[in-house]
Amino acid sequence: MNEPILDSASRATQKDCCPSGAHGYKPEDPKYIPKGVMVTYGQGRTAYQVGKGNKAMIFLHDIFGLQTGLNKQICDQFAEELEDYVIIAPDFFPTGNPWANSSLSSRGGMAPLWFILSALFTCRLFSHVNRRMWSGEVEGIFNDTTTHLLSTAFTQGNAGIEVKSFALFGVCWGTYAAFKACKEATHRDKIVVNISIHPSVHSLADRYQDNEEAIINGVHCPQLVGSTKDEPPRWYPGGSVEGLLKAKEFGSKNEFYYYDVKHGFYTRGDTGDKSTYTAMQDFHDKTVSFLRRHHVA
Repeated sequence: MNEPILDSASRATQKDCCPSGAHGYKPEDPKYIPKGVMVTYGQGRTAYQVGKGNKAMIFLHDIFGLQTGLNKQICDQFAEELEDYVIIAPDFFPTGNPWANSSLSSRGGMAPLWFILSALFTCRLFSHVNRRMWSGEVEGIFNDTTTHLLSTAFTQGNAGIEVKSFALFGVCWGTYAAFKACKEATHRDKIVVNISIHPSVHSLADRYQDNEEAIINGVHCPQLVGSTKDEPPRWYPGGSVEGLLKAKEFGSKNEFYYYDVKHGFYTRGDTGDKSTYTAMQDFHDKTVSFLRRHHVA
């Protein structure tokens, strides 16, 4: 549990967003009817939005994009339990992603063909990840989202309720963007708590030639982190990341948890698998509890 930040082994093996063996692409459930709506704001930004309240949860999706997996179900579930929240999930990949409607989500066919397609898919994946660093479009979308949430026009559509502050909820790729937002976003002073599930801060910091320790030290609010067996031990309870954050003035409020399941389980896992579903519900419940204790508008 005393693993150093950005050790040489991690540099060699964890330069990609999702580790080997993680849950892969999962399409949206076509039978699920979302409770929220897609909205447009700013410079043509789009987001999924549900709920109303004086607090906002900004949901930062994983590398597979907004309209995949269980993202909308998760947002709906939070909106149902957190009556004083509006949940907004910006689309950080408006130009699309390389796996939407892809046949690569199911192997099928001959093994040699699958090998060739997998290689092509991997090249597209790396290119996609490389374009999703914080500076640039991602930062612009995040800042446009917070500006939108604080605007008079949004307040009017939010039953006249003014949003006072934000909670961030990052998933996989989204955890890196959330940590960066805590330090560099235009309205970072409005960010009250940050929640991360199967974080990829360590791997993306390396890929983007960023500094993991500086990113972690840049946060200014309580952190809730849920790691899986696929993240490095420094992100586990009692690891060096928790140690860095414990030294902060909010250190006693941080919470770290470990789940013995695969990376990606929260948004891309099989809800029919008992251990996966149990982990999903447990982190959801811990998130609700954490918000109620530490997100004061």
